[in-house]
Amino acid sequence: MRSLILGLFLVLGIGMVMGCQKSAKVDQLGGNAGIARDYLMKQGYEIISYNGSLTPYKLTSDLLETTPYRMFWTLPGNDPDPYLDQMIHIEQFIVRNHPLDHYQANGLKGLGKTTVSVYMSSGAVIGGNAFPVVKDSGIAGGYFGLNGEEWQE
Repeated sequence: MRSLILGLFLVLGIGMVMGCQKSAKVDQLGGNAGIARDYLMKQGYEIISYNGSLTPYKLTSDLLETTPYRMFWTLPGNDPDPYLDQMIHIEQFIVRNHPLDHYQANGLKGLGKTTVSVYMSSGAVIGGNAFPVVKDSGIAGGYFGLNGEEWQE
């Protein structure tokens, strides 16, 4: 019984530590996350939460021929050429005061907030994508430029 109680406290303690690490205060972010946060705030967006860093990758010509990278890098405001053969880091946030907050199309309605992914290379913001937060689903195949611009063929 004693080992069961000790095990329970251990699991709860680890859970609390892990949970605290994930919910870092937005105003305390450093590195790429802090740079991305500052960029978004200068654009006039209110940061609701920080979702974390996505898996970094090396941007190559071959990678740009594959989905989803081809789609992401052809969005307005994203120019991959200067960043070929460089590592791309992505910081993701939920924001308010974004053009996509009140998106409506195909039966989907924005919930007043937007998910933004900020692309970075060598500590600088180089582009990104966004999509509105909608009830019970994402937008199938529907991404927009970082500031809400629609993809153009």
